[in-house]
Amino acid sequence: MPLPTFEQYIGGIEDGMILALKTAAEAIGVNKVVTYSGDLDAENLKRSIAGNAKEFPKIMVSYGNGNDILDPKVATLPGKALQFRHQCWFTAIVASNDSRSEKIRRRGTPETEDAPAVPGCYAMMELVRQKLSGLTIKSGSQMLTFEPLKPLATDNILRIPNVTAYALIFGTYFRLISPDRTTTGVDVTDLFIDVEG
Repeated sequence: MPLPTFEQYIGGIEDGMILALKTAAEAIGVNKVVTYSGDLDAENLKRSIAGNAKEFPKIMVSYGNGNDILDPKVATLPGKALQFRHQCWFTAIVASNDSRSEKIRRRGTPETEDAPAVPGCYAMMELVRQKLSGLTIKSGSQMLTFEPLKPLATDNILRIPNVTAYALIFGTYFRLISPDRTTTGVDVTDLFIDVEG
């Protein structure tokens, strides 16, 4: 059976993380568990999260980044398929916008006669760690995570008036194989020189 494509791995892992979180998150009062499609640099992250505050408390899952390592590390014949281990990181962002205080955004509020419980960032972080740490994800019989998700770091990524957000980073890897190009090499017969002056 052929390995999934890069897109199928990344999308499948994100979908699996959301599926693992959704029911339990909604049970504690999280409004949405979705993919995060914005940039992960500090300025864009701040703008994007603050712009979605009306949907909080919310958990957002995103592929962060990764790197390819030749595995096995052996010389290959020209054009032969290369095998890679794609070591990658996924981020689960938890965010709260309770305007009453920073403490409530972090710790939440218990259920009362007048209002349901509101989860704070710490409760959402606990849920994410419990549901994702050690999780393996597959699509049918095909493994998408070749090792269980490992928690690597937690960062306080946003503290602006009325919004608090943390990012929990998880690592795993999957395998990719390049196409076999032994019969489709590029034959350079013409040389084009473009001179700008």
